[in-house]
Amino acid sequence: MSVETPAATLHEELLQAVEHEIVRRTWGRVHRLAVEAAGERLIVHGSVPSYYVKQLAIQAVVEVLAVTGQIPVEVDLEVAAGDFRVLQGPHSRRAGA
Repeated sequence: MSVETPAATLHEELLQAVEHEIVRRTWGRVHRLAVEAAGERLIVHGSVPSYYVKQLAIQAVVEVLAVTGQIPVEVDLEVAAGDFRVLQGPHSRRAGA
């Protein structure tokens, strides 16, 4: 039986808060999002459709960590535009329309 320490619980809550804020700020556009701790560092992995979405994700991390203090962060977000599908809505522009 494992007993979580208050520090471990806080650490897990921080990871969840960062992940939640990234999803919220990027409207879920970070694919294969993973936020993990490696020692005293926070690592964010994923794939994004543009540099703009990458900036939004980084800003989300900065805003969450501004409240908790300084923690080293490694951002491993790959910009890979070809991996994403854009859903067509009733107000979207189509080529030739």
